[in-house]
Amino acid sequence: MKFPAALLAAFAAALVSASASELDFTLVNKTGHSIDALYLSASADKDWNENLLPNGTTLAEGAKAAVKFEAKPNDADWDIRAVDDDGTVFTFEKINLIDAKTVTLEVTATATSAVVE
Repeated sequence: MKFPAALLAAFAAALVSASASELDFTLVNKTGHSIDALYLSASADKDWNENLLPNGTTLAEGAKAAVKFEAKPNDADWDIRAVDDDGTVFTFEKINLIDAKTVTLEVTATATSAVVE
């Protein structure tokens, strides 16, 4: 049986949207540094997952990136670890990603913060 191309395309789009995590978000880098590595972990689990930035990719100051990942249904709070171009590690803890559309990472001389919108 042959299916029309439009029907197949609609089915494929439905599969992609159904498999996307409801916790996916856009990350904005306002740290004042380029980010060379980005890690995400449920706050209750201190095992950092693999680098979310593809090999060789750097997230420049002011740049945005789509963050897509698989989440366990019970995990709402997440930690983000960013490694800048000098190797400095910034950790942003207990970020509630439920309903987050955008997460902006900010670093000042005295604090780190993640602004969730």
